[in-house]
Amino acid sequence: MAIALTVASFVVFRNRYHGSCLVPDYDLLWFLILPALFLVGFIWSVSELVYPWLLLKGMRRLPARLLSIALGLAIYTAVASVAWTLSPVPIENGDDKGFRALTSVFWSVGFLAETGNFSYHSCGY
Repeated sequence: MAIALTVASFVVFRNRYHGSCLVPDYDLLWFLILPALFLVGFIWSVSELVYPWLLLKGMRRLPARLLSIALGLAIYTAVASVAWTLSPVPIENGDDKGFRALTSVFWSVGFLAETGNFSYHSCGY
C-alpha cells in the first residue's frame, strides 16, 4: 500500500502537470497535495521495508516502528539535502530561495523539473 501511494502520487503529479507551467496558477491545491503524498508514501515505504528487519534483530515493536520511521525520514531528508545542494531551480527563477526550498523539500517536483516535465513556455516566458 505504501509503495502504491508513493508511485501513484508521483505518476499522477507527473501526468497532471506534464507540459504545464512549473508552478501553475490553476489547481494549486493538487500541486501541493500530491508532492506531500509522495513524501508520506516514501517515508512509509522505507518504514515498511525496514521494520521487519528490525524485528528480526530483536527490537521490540514500538522502538522498531519508531526507528523505521526515523530511518525513512532520514533517507528522505538526505535526498532533499542533495537536491538543495544541486539547486534544482530553473534559470528563469534565479536565486529564489522559497522556490528552491519547495523543490528541495518536495524533491519529486525538483526531479520532474530537472527532467523537463514542465514547460516554461506555458508560463508566459
